[in-house]
Amino acid sequence: MSKSKSQGAFEYILLLGGILLIVVLIIVILKTAILSPANANVQNTNNILNTISAVPEIPGPWTKYSCSTPVIPVSMAPTSALRVVKTGGVYYGFYTNQTGGPTGQGNIGLLNSTDGVNWQLVNSSILNPSPTGWDNYSVGLPSVIYSNGLFQMWYMGSNTTNVNSWTQSPGESVGYATSTDAIHWTKNSNNPVFTPNATGTWDNYSIAPSVTVINDGGVYKMWYTGMSQSGFATSIGYAASQDGVNWQRWNGTGGPVITNAITGVALKNGVYYLSLGGFSGSNFITEASTSNDGVAWSQPVITLTNSTGCFDSQQAFITSIILSNDQYQAWYYAYSSSPSGVGYATAPVNILTP
Repeated sequence: MSKSKSQGAFEYILLLGGILLIVVLIIVILKTAILSPANANVQNTNNILNTISAVPEIPGPWTKYSCSTPVIPVSMAPTSALRVVKTGGVYYGFYTNQTGGPTGQGNIGLLNSTDGVNWQLVNSSILNPSPTGWDNYSVGLPSVIYSNGLFQMWYMGSNTTNVNSWTQSPGESVGYATSTDAIHWTKNSNNPVFTPNATGTWDNYSIAPSVTVINDGGVYKMWYTGMSQSGFATSIGYAASQDGVNWQRWNGTGGPVITNAITGVALKNGVYYLSLGGFSGSNFITEASTSNDGVAWSQPVITLTNSTGCFDSQQAFITSIILSNDQYQAWYYAYSSSPSGVGYATAPVNILTP
């Protein structure tokens, strides 16, 4: 049966209407992504879980620089958390200067080096607790990046209320500060920029003891250690930001991206690589995991262990990794019968290539 002109016109109008509706939906979706870049980035990350490809080879092995002597002894910098940034031929080592043990007061100091092995103390106090407010007791565990003449630091802070009421009040949060010379820092007026989650969540008590931030294609990505008030178990969460100040948690599964772990450092070279702290018997060692999207991670594999008879006979935990001079350079916290200092190790540049 042939169609009448009116029927043909009606169907044509429906077709145009459908096309117009699709165009409008595309515009709305694009507008939403532009107006909410951080949320869009996290949502896109969630979607990648459905299409993730095979995870590349785990990196390693690492070659240690010395068995007898750490490159940074505790007499120079009493720290278990060193983060290194290299720019202009100079290595900048940002460290937590903790004076009272794991729950003691702390501030952030600075070392420098021209080769990553021989270090000098620049200033033992470049960032201190505020007189009042959320970080008036302690600051530490810095994560620092450098770009376009600006050092950017994310750090852990706590106040006297947190310390005096361990099981009552939310614990450590994350602050943000900037500097042009790595010595004089300005804290962000909106601090803290990342705080413990809502009651009942896996990271509702503390964002501690470490945080790692990288700038990946103009998007800041953070892997942080979160702690629950129920059992005080630590796991690793993930968040994204367009400006380093306003962060959006990834909550695709309602939980962390890695459970029962402490993060050390992350970087990207084709794939994401995450260094993790873990126990092998009574010794604290370094494990590694890789990911194509920063969310779904491979099963951790041991990459750096303690060495019997050396200054790292009980602990060898990588806290900083950079790519420089056609190799990966790592600095790790070492412990023997007492804190030993920071060790140094290298690995071939091709270890992270898929």
